[in-house]
Amino acid sequence: MRSSAWFCFVTMAFMCIQGIVLWRLSDWKKTGIVLLVVCAVLVLAWMTISAVSIVNVSKVQKGNTCTHSTSDLINIMTNGGSREWITLAKTDNSFDSDCRGSTATYTKLAKGGVGVNNICFSRAGAVRDIRGTVHSTNMKGVLRISFFPGIVAQFIVRVCNTRYLIVTNSTRTKGWLLHATDDKTATLEEKQQWLNEFERAVVKKVSVTDSFITSTVAAKIYNAA
Repeated sequence: MRSSAWFCFVTMAFMCIQGIVLWRLSDWKKTGIVLLVVCAVLVLAWMTISAVSIVNVSKVQKGNTCTHSTSDLINIMTNGGSREWITLAKTDNSFDSDCRGSTATYTKLAKGGVGVNNICFSRAGAVRDIRGTVHSTNMKGVLRISFFPGIVAQFIVRVCNTRYLIVTNSTRTKGWLLHATDDKTATLEEKQQWLNEFERAVVKKVSVTDSFITSTVAAKIYNAA
């Protein structure tokens, strides 16, 4: 996914440069103008998508009980270095709709900032991964994450502690219940409590993953209910 995004970004840049070059040549001026118009439309669309992802502060913080500053939240997510989180439950989304064992690993980068690597395994056994960068904001519990060049989305950590995170988009139509994989003390009852919190935090139907409980059969029964 990431390589495809970069390919689109490079192709768009190449088209703009080629349009400028052709526009300066008298025999190819019309072709150059067409390319520049197409380039301008693509850039405008890119900027519009980025702008739409920036949501109103009051809407973001409504119903948010995670009161950590983003710097403290990032320390929890990375454990000061690198930390892996597994998805216990989620709403429908395009990335891991057909996946098992979805994880998100947050890592503090040597050059500064935080990287995120989302990985899951398809039902056929293929590995899917997408990498991005995490940026802090001045709003508690709110992070900006970019998976593609020029596109930044805001994600809200609505409920949190050092072992569990409930993450949603601004409209609460997409969400994930994450559990730190280095935590070996969690019980099924505890996970159920967090699942109840997660269901209250989103407006879409929630399904548990195979990681929620050790029995895959039980997870499928829950999803079918």
